Amino acid sequence: MTSWLSPEEIERIAREESQKQGFDRWDLADESGRTVAHAAARLGKLPPGFCLWTLRDKRGITVAHVSAGRGELPAGFCLWDLTDQDGVPVAHLVAGRRELPAGFCLWELADREGNTVAHVAAENGGLPKGFWLWSLRDGKGRTVAHRPAGNGHLLPENFKDWLEKDNGGNTVYHAAALSGTLPDGFTNWELTNNEGDTVAHFAALKRTLPDHFELWNLRDECGLTVAHEAAMAGTRLPVDFNGWLESDNDGNTVYHFAAESGTLPDDFDWWELSNDWGDTVAHAAALNGKLPDSFDRWELSDKLGRTVAHIAAERGDLPENFNLWELEDNSGLTAAHVAAVNRNLPEWFDK
Repeated sequence: MTSWLSPEEIERIAREESQKQGFDRWDLADESGRTVAHAAARLGKLPPGFCLWTLRDKRGITVAHVSAGRGELPAGFCLWDLTDQDGVPVAHLVAGRRELPAGFCLWELADREGNTVAHVAAENGGLPKGFWLWSLRDGKGRTVAHRPAGNGHLLPENFKDWLEKDNGGNTVYHAAALSGTLPDGFTNWELTNNEGDTVAHFAALKRTLPDHFELWNLRDECGLTVAHEAAMAGTRLPVDFNGWLESDNDGNTVYHFAAESGTLPDDFDWWELSNDWGDTVAHAAALNGKLPDSFDRWELSDKLGRTVAHIAAERGDLPENFNLWELEDNSGLTAAHVAAVNRNLPEWFDK
């Protein structure tokens, strides 16, 4: 029967005994399979010349993985393809720290999800100058170029593969739109992915649209225009914008999305404007606590009879002078009931 040492004893040996000349009991382990070598690697106490990098614990983590995570692999280390139980090579950990050695060339080493070393390095801005394997793909079809583009790292000036798509049809342009790193002079805003999302929709979502953008009415398959997306993200649309009444497939106007983010025009007063479900612009604003202090249209209701007051009562956003507690939805539930359930009734309320 195997006799395991306690985790505390493994830790003690790693701290005290492993530094003694001639120590050779690196494989002593606790019940989890964590060896003295693992503990010493975590503590930064592996001696020069250590070579038992392949020792594994029961989770498949090698000593090399532990040292790589600390950035303490020795010069000349070459076992880059050692993997843990999840198939993650040691090289991935080093790439994530931007510490791959000069001349590293095993860019295609991949984990079980198809993420290559190049993808990991690209995501962290750690690819070397002159890197050329941009077309390597992970399990979702994303090229190496998709990673830096989506994380705000500029691609080389001579990069040409902007139209490469992942499995969802997202081009490298789409990825760059999310981080605001589209190339200067970009104009192909209508380019779509498999769900009809244009590059402009992606840029609107992350508020990276350029000044003087004009193609607000581009639509995706849900009927969302770029203006809907921008309003949802909290972008104030231009003063001369005239597409406020454009609706998505559920009848939500741009006003509805601007109400949710608190970016309605200053003079807005069309609170009763509703979508196909009867939700008014006021309902949209109330859902996110964006109603103005002067709002007094609490009785506006959707098709279920749920009033703006019901929504505000649920959030605890009703004003101190509110007195329409008896407002009912179609089921007879009053604003007072909603407030009570959510512990938002004022202390003075006569129960």
